[in-house]
Amino acid sequence: MAWGVAMLALATALAPASATVTFVQAGAYSQTRVGIGGPDTIQNGPSDTSLDFGTDPYVVSKSTSLDEGFQAQVEASSAGAGSFDRPDRADFFVRSSVDAEVLAHQLATHGAASAGAFYDFSVDTESTISFTIDTVPVSASPTAYIMVDLFSLDALGLPSTYYRQGYFAGRGMPSYTLPAGTYGFALMAFSEGTIPADLPYKGGAISSASANLSLSILSPPAPVSGVPEPVSWAMMLTGFGLSGGIMRRNRGRTDHARDPGQTFQRGRPLQRLPRLNARG
Repeated sequence: MAWGVAMLALATALAPASATVTFVQAGAYSQTRVGIGGPDTIQNGPSDTSLDFGTDPYVVSKSTSLDEGFQAQVEASSAGAGSFDRPDRADFFVRSSVDAEVLAHQLATHGAASAGAFYDFSVDTESTISFTIDTVPVSASPTAYIMVDLFSLDALGLPSTYYRQGYFAGRGMPSYTLPAGTYGFALMAFSEGTIPADLPYKGGAISSASANLSLSILSPPAPVSGVPEPVSWAMMLTGFGLSGGIMRRNRGRTDHARDPGQTFQRGRPLQRLPRLNARG
């Protein structure tokens, strides 16, 4: 039993601590811009940002703008969303679209839409972040694209080192190894459509971008600590002490069983007792 206490204390002291992925903050945002005429007619539409999850693991942000002239129309819409099962798993969706139409010899028409979702987290040991993504369009263009960024955050919460930055198109399953620290992950969709002024024919501009992304963070057990805590030292010493006492007591019993003519104290013979005559 005492050996069991000592071994249990040693195993507890040297067992690896469980690694932790900690939720810092997450959110989604969306914004649209539309205008018919010169650059000064372009107006920012609704801008919606959601940050507070509370007890709800979902966050959604939507924005829509519409501008109509005599024979021109432009509409822009965007949406960003995120859902979280637990700190090491998340799903994101972003979408942006612009639809502009004009008849011949009309004013210039412009629309733009952007949407994003982001997640800030920390890990207390080296971890691997991986994600699966599927985007539309499958190739980026100046008027419709998806961006994915992964970066470390400094003490002020600002991007420090980028592990990934820029466009992502098509399907993929990339992964990255991160040391212990605090990080930010962001997914964004952008669309833009412009029709120049005074076209001699009916014109249109349609662009859209969307992406679905599933994120996972794998943190292996933290490194084993080779230095037990003081309480663990005390448990081990107590266990070893009890083990020694039991071993000494058992040894004394064994010696006495071999020669019943001897009495023992602390494992040493004190005297030899006379043996009884079998006839007397």
